[in-house]
Amino acid sequence: MKVSINSIYLILLFYIAPFLDAISGYLVLSETITEGGAGSPSQIFRLIVLVISFKMILKDKIFFNIAIFLITYIVIIESFFFIVHNNLFGYILGLVYGSKLFYLVLIYLALRVLLKSNIISFLILLEYIRNYILLTSIILTISFISGLGFYTYGEGTFGFKGFYAAGNGLGIFQGIGLLVSIYYWKVTREKYALISSLIILFSTVIIGSKTALLLSTLGFISIIFLQKSVLIKALVVFIIIFLFVTYMDQFVDTFETVFDVIIFRFERSESVLSWILSNRDNYFIDAVNTLSVDGFLILRIFFGFGAFISFRDPKGSYQGIDILESDFLDIFFMYGSIFLFFYLLFIISHLYMAIIKKKFFIALMFSLLMTHSLMAGHIVFNGMSGILVPLLSLLIIYSKKGIK
Repeated sequence: MKVSINSIYLILLFYIAPFLDAISGYLVLSETITEGGAGSPSQIFRLIVLVISFKMILKDKIFFNIAIFLITYIVIIESFFFIVHNNLFGYILGLVYGSKLFYLVLIYLALRVLLKSNIISFLILLEYIRNYILLTSIILTISFISGLGFYTYGEGTFGFKGFYAAGNGLGIFQGIGLLVSIYYWKVTREKYALISSLIILFSTVIIGSKTALLLSTLGFISIIFLQKSVLIKALVVFIIIFLFVTYMDQFVDTFETVFDVIIFRFERSESVLSWILSNRDNYFIDAVNTLSVDGFLILRIFFGFGAFISFRDPKGSYQGIDILESDFLDIFFMYGSIFLFFYLLFIISHLYMAIIKKKFFIALMFSLLMTHSLMAGHIVFNGMSGILVPLLSLLIIYSKKGIK
């Protein structure tokens, strides 16, 4: 039986990726390889997916031209400023970071080819996404129960990320993924869809980051109020109130344990905004204060200085990439205001489309994801959580009437 390249592509993208992310995460956390460095299993895997994605869009001239323009832009920027900083390792790192952005765009274009050709449908894509999140949740849950894996904020605190390296990226990935799973249950009302959502809910809570806990709360509320039976809604609310009153002391102790890191950071933040942004506002202030635009450096405002130099002085000596943990700022400093304009246009146009089509739940998921991207980062340059950008945008484009 011959397996088509489309089937292989979908299996790789949605069923193999969670395992390779876990393997790469373990290698990073065990300090076998460096985070963000070239050559990790997940990066080799994504290179393979990238090549297949490119092959899939060859017959679509518009998509092909978009891909060529993007890769040319990134390579030119990195190559031009390689002449300035003359750091071969930095040049390679810059291309690796640029490929993460290119990877997301190619996935978007390749899946659009499949959707345009009716090889997959909206509901099939939605199911694939749910399964991707569920697989990640099962891996995370098994590592938590078995005691294998790593803590989000260090041993002894609440928060567990299993074998996945980036706790912040994992938190937004699982949190938005929980909402996607709930949406799938809402649309299909399949027998086991709710069970899948509850598994994802549990695995999201144990991550313990602000984002994970906030989205877990939103997901739990959504599950309650999306129940069709008023009796079940009332019964669940009554049980929650009864348990809270009966075991108030235990709940308070658990609450303090869960939020110990969050409260610790809040007490030491200069303001509520600094706490929400995890002091990323200080990163921005420092970046602006050190930014040089003298002479030809004024070009960085329009075209950026590449991923390796970014906001830093191109004449300095650096060993790695320094990000500001805000995709808004990182895209601006790496690829300039022109690229940032198109990124913002992409966000606004898709959000507008979701609202016009009255797909309010998808609009909520997309707006939460992109707000996190712009303010807290860990999306565009994170291969794991970044995939949600093209996936949610495709759900917006190919959602149909009758599916709210």
